[in-house]
Amino acid sequence: MRRQFLPGRLRKALTGGRNMVRVARARDGPEAGRQDPRSP
Repeated sequence: MRRQFLPGRLRKALTGGRNMVRVARARDGPEAGRQDPRSP
């Protein structure tokens, strides 16, 4: 988990958190991603 946290943070900075928003949208929806885009 800690190993994924380090590369995950670097990837977020590189992609600008676009990947996380995409995952949140596909998981719950645009509203859920907008409320908490960095949700697990």
